[in-house]
Amino acid sequence: MGPRAKLTFTKEARESHLIVATLIATVTFAATFTLPGGTVVDGELKGTPIFRDKASFKAFFVSNTIAMVMATSAAFIHLFSPLNKAKYLDYYFSETAFSFTLIAIAAMIVAFGTGTYVILGSSSIGISIITVGLSFFLVFRQVLNMSFGRNSILTFIKNLVNALFFPFLKFAAKPFGFYFHLFKRTYNPEGRITF
Repeated sequence: MGPRAKLTFTKEARESHLIVATLIATVTFAATFTLPGGTVVDGELKGTPIFRDKASFKAFFVSNTIAMVMATSAAFIHLFSPLNKAKYLDYYFSETAFSFTLIAIAAMIVAFGTGTYVILGSSSIGISIITVGLSFFLVFRQVLNMSFGRNSILTFIKNLVNALFFPFLKFAAKPFGFYFHLFKRTYNPEGRITF
């Protein structure tokens, strides 16, 4: 794919990626205030989450927060990347925002699983729902591999094993390259800002 094809892809994809990131940010924001299990109604702990001491509730809150921050960051990048004067960075901005959106999707699925576990615990229906929900990572990894041209059965099996233990590994480190590049390009040799 040449530079023009990449630029066309990012302009066509930016709008749909922005919608997805905004939707995830909205859902995770709402989930923060409609806590699994609700809040204490009476007593000195009135208004605090009922399950605040459970590890699964804490995992829900952390994964929900990660999804919210990543989706909001992706939306922010999509909103401000058209204002960037260095057009050669457009593809890089879109790729980074896409990575943030994928991390947000994965964190949202983890939040779903942990939120379900908070309410249903280790009952048979709870474990069944969590298993079905987390099977998303198998589809997630396979779609990514097929999108990037690595769709052999051996690669699928290897990545299936990786997906069970390290679902975000490929995309978790990618944003750091973006920040390094951004800071490197922010100041020119004279020390002036060169946006």
